[in-house]
Amino acid sequence: MSSEYIQLIEPEVDYGRKNMLQSELGLLNSVKLFNNYKDLRKQELKLKIALKKSISEIKMQLFELEKKLPKIQEPITKKLKSKPLIFKSESRKESKIHTSNENNFDKKKENPLEDEIENIKKRLDML
Repeated sequence: MSSEYIQLIEPEVDYGRKNMLQSELGLLNSVKLFNNYKDLRKQELKLKIALKKSISEIKMQLFELEKKLPKIQEPITKKLKSKPLIFKSESRKESKIHTSNENNFDKKKENPLEDEIENIKKRLDML
């Protein structure tokens, strides 16, 4: 293979040198940033380790403090049972008993609210 030579003029040589220097500068800045990143990651890791160590020390101190403090017995609370609620209707003169756990909107049974509305409508019509 034979080598071919190209004659460059001065502005082309200056442009090539500037371009080469800018590329080197960009590469060196990238290496600098990468080294700075590595240093920051090392520092972050050291801080995380120190934080984990201090948290474990605080946990141990809290555990020791709990051992030293007197223990309090918590009273056993009884579960509150739902008491039946009694609603008295003025128009019917009978009492309706509902428990708080009962489903009041059961579609199979007649709705007492509708009965009450009908009763009030009748009384209004009578007036």
